Amino acid sequence: MVDTAPSPTIRPPAGVIPTAAAEPMLLTALQVAGLLGISRTTFFGLLSAGCIGPRAVRFGRRLVRWRRAEIEKWVLAGCPPAARWRGEEGGGR
Repeated sequence: MVDTAPSPTIRPPAGVIPTAAAEPMLLTALQVAGLLGISRTTFFGLLSAGCIGPRAVRFGRRLVRWRRAEIEKWVLAGCPPAARWRGEEGGGR
């Protein structure tokens, strides 16, 4: 016989709005490149040339991520060079 009892409802904590497809807050270089419509290699080239404004978040020596919200804000600002972006943002984050 198959159990047809309904599964318990899991509710998010108070103040959290559930979404169907939650977007990650922190992105890998490949994910950022995808958002920008460029290759990972081009992303790193632009990053080392000082063309990518938002700073990376580092977790240890090897794990590097970028804040999605900051990438989106940077794109909406017209993708200014790193020096100008960090100056406008009060020295970076």
